Amino acid sequence: KGQSFTIDNCKACTIFLCDNTAAVTIDDCRDCVFFIAPCESSVFIRNCKDCKMVVACRQFRTRECEGVDVMLYCAAGQPIIEMSSKIRFTGFNYSYFKLGAQFRAARMNVWDTEWSNVFDFTKSSSMKNNSTGALIDGDNNDEDQEQQQQDNGSSNDRKETDPS
Repeated sequence: KGQSFTIDNCKACTIFLCDNTAAVTIDDCRDCVFFIAPCESSVFIRNCKDCKMVVACRQFRTRECEGVDVMLYCAAGQPIIEMSSKIRFTGFNYSYFKLGAQFRAARMNVWDTEWSNVFDFTKSSSMKNNSTGALIDGDNNDEDQEQQQQDNGSSNDRKETDPS
């Protein structure tokens, strides 16, 4: 059975959690890269800026984050963003020797993911803010996506995309 982890106040770090975890909390990190192997429960990201993440979990949530790219497997319900901006998601597309066994140990089915069904908690409240999220097209890089937005007359602000 996995353990709970708390990671906080990291700057320009690369962190790999390569074993099952019970829960993961990441607070106040800047310019970091994270890999989180299948987590039995929740991954909470708070007050992080300009980070990249590969995450497999049951529940995923961000609060007060900016400029975070997430390659996500989320087993139970919607990934949630709250009071965050420039959060971008793409599907978990990672493989290594023990990954299948780790998914089974965390009681997660690799085919059952809600990574693209993002819910912006703050947008549905009465608060005014700039909370935004976007889905990343796996076939395009950042420059291609920015050019497509300009060609389509879109603003530089990324908006949550309905995948249906």
